Amino acid sequence: MKQIFKSRERLWVSLFIIGFAILLVTPQLFTRKVILGSDSIFHYNRFYEAAMQLKNGNFSYFLSLYGFQQSGRIVNALYGPFFAYLQGGLILISGTWFRYQIVSRVLLHILAESSMYALLKQCKVKTSIALSLGLLYATTFSIQYWTMRQGFSSWGAALLPYCFIPAIHYVFYQRVDQVRLALSMALIFQIHVLSALMLAMMYLPFYLYTFVKATTSKKRKLF
Repeated sequence: MKQIFKSRERLWVSLFIIGFAILLVTPQLFTRKVILGSDSIFHYNRFYEAAMQLKNGNFSYFLSLYGFQQSGRIVNALYGPFFAYLQGGLILISGTWFRYQIVSRVLLHILAESSMYALLKQCKVKTSIALSLGLLYATTFSIQYWTMRQGFSSWGAALLPYCFIPAIHYVFYQRVDQVRLALSMALIFQIHVLSALMLAMMYLPFYLYTFVKATTSKKRKLF
């Protein structure tokens, strides 16, 4: 019976997360306009580059062969190349920039909501509160920055709560979940370099607090 209740709870949470993500893009669906912000030209050029490389099977990790006026400019190598190819794939699937904006916004909202929800559940917050705060997080400027200005830090901010879970585990259990920690850092580094730096800085106080509170024998292991 308990397992059935948990399954239903996960289902309802998933439906709320997806439904709210779609609700947030409905104004753009009604206007049917492409939103071009201050960072749109830069990021759309590098995503177009990735899309064309995927389409033509002509891959170059460093040089811009199609975007940035075919200038050979080195961009994606410094701005998360694997995630750029994922965005390029979305462009190819979507077919138009309008549809790409809708799809990318929905995916971003789902990622932000589920990421914050997962973090709060690890903090043993009630499901209703965790879900409410997860939905609220998707409406903040740090996430909507992608909608208004196509600022890529929104993708880092969306993943940041999930990547913060190893810090919570560390405080609760005084042990490092090495695999989760490594994957979290690698994943956010591929998405947004500055967010990865911020995450490392956020980890530090949690580590120092637990290290100071630990016994002498435990400190050696933690170190």
